[in-house]
Amino acid sequence: MLALLLNAAFAASDAPPCADLADAVGQYEAAVAAGRRAEWDDRHAAAQGALGCGPAAPPALLARLLNARGVAYLSLGRGAEWNPLFPPETQRIAAAATLPDGDGLLLLEPAPDPALQTLLDGVPTAFPAPVPLGFHVVQVLDPSVGDLALAGRTVLLTDPGEQLRIDFGPLAPTPPAPVARVRKPWLLWSGLGAATAAGLGAWGALAQSPQMEAADSKSALDAAWARQRALGYGSYAMAGLSAASLSLYFVL
Repeated sequence: MLALLLNAAFAASDAPPCADLADAVGQYEAAVAAGRRAEWDDRHAAAQGALGCGPAAPPALLARLLNARGVAYLSLGRGAEWNPLFPPETQRIAAAATLPDGDGLLLLEPAPDPALQTLLDGVPTAFPAPVPLGFHVVQVLDPSVGDLALAGRTVLLTDPGEQLRIDFGPLAPTPPAPVARVRKPWLLWSGLGAATAAGLGAWGALAQSPQMEAADSKSALDAAWARQRALGYGSYAMAGLSAASLSLYFVL
């Protein structure tokens, strides 16, 4: 099901397939743990790209991403505040961070469509949102297509009172896929059959006129007249049925 959703999301833009977030985070963690600094930016960019095209990221996976980001940040001589989503052992590392205490404010501008869902660190959150200084993950999901992410990003706030504006561009729910029209052949054949019956009935009704003229008794005349009337009414009924069936065939 997820593969179908991802293919539908990228068909219009011819974008590459969405990377698996868990795999991207794992590669980023490995690069950070091994100290391969030349890979950090590319590995982080790949993980961040996966945030914006796959399903909603579970908080535990976000904790791993934020942890790796924080460790990389600290190893470069910068500060980062410990996040409650981090594994407990990372609190000691973050204790050496140089970020001051305080909160900042995250804003999404332009604001996403109200039908979309916004998540902060994996938790549904309304924006603008006050947040502790440090690293965070923002995702915008589309509930109409199985909570598929339309955008995602890791962000960092470093100064108390900082207002960080995130521009994902205009975001709106995915339009529903057009429903393929399924013709009903039986309506076509019913309409054509009724039209044929209507034609035969009209021909039969007209054929009674000479018999009425040639009738040599009142009973023969009455019989021809009764047949003509029955065939005429039947022809009108079949014509109406034909029109209804053919109209439904082309409209439905």
